[in-house]
Amino acid sequence: MQHTSTPLTITPAIEQAIGYFLTPHRPAKKTWSSSLPPLELQAKASIEWPDGESIPFVCHRLGCGPDVLLVHGWESQATDLWHLADAIAKAGFSVWCPDLPAHGHSSGSMLSIPLATQALHSIAHKIDHFHAVIGHSLGGAVVVNALATGLPATQVIVIAAPTHYGAYARQVAHACSLSDSDTTQMLDRLEEMTGTHPDRIAIPEQAATLNQRCLWLHANDDDVVPVEEGIQAVNAWKHAELHRFDNLGHFHILQDATVCHQLLQALARHS
Repeated sequence: MQHTSTPLTITPAIEQAIGYFLTPHRPAKKTWSSSLPPLELQAKASIEWPDGESIPFVCHRLGCGPDVLLVHGWESQATDLWHLADAIAKAGFSVWCPDLPAHGHSSGSMLSIPLATQALHSIAHKIDHFHAVIGHSLGGAVVVNALATGLPATQVIVIAAPTHYGAYARQVAHACSLSDSDTTQMLDRLEEMTGTHPDRIAIPEQAATLNQRCLWLHANDDDVVPVEEGIQAVNAWKHAELHRFDNLGHFHILQDATVCHQLLQALARHS
């Protein structure tokens, strides 16, 4: 996809929409149930970001064994994945669970998928290879984007991830009553700020380039990310399977025993 090089005209309404799109609401920080101190790491960010050239963030660790990366979603934090992290660690794995920038115990006020991807790559600098990468919601889109940009991993498990970043940016633009022309300006400005146009972050297109096996877990009644997005992503993936669940929505899926069991089976199968 080619984009115009015409100078952008960024109105206050466009800037406001970008702010809505990139700024999460921060709930109260929760305590991580592990005696291991979090690692202090940094994710590289464009100088366009208000927070400067790098964003400090923390990464929690739990367990010992093959390395597994576990990534939370938008307006969430590592502790929201404690049920899964604890089960994975008890199954014999070392779990790396970051608070993404602007979330949980980490610094920053804004987050994009490109910035979150940089955070995952900075964790990867600490180890050679992930046995698996797991992401819920936006975290699932982040791990796929990280794999597409070279993150070393054997397998991926995605839980209810949105598949088209540009589509969600357009939803915000529509909610902010931007015109079609202003929406185009907004998307191009996001490319300037983050280094990647939102339309280039699309799981079906990225999945076609990946060789990792994928287990996709999604609830049929998910009212945040429709299950149809998961179906589309899995259909484009070379080695992927979709497991669908009833009555778990977007968040209860993280606490369900059957979901956890299937996730652990996948980890053990490719261990």
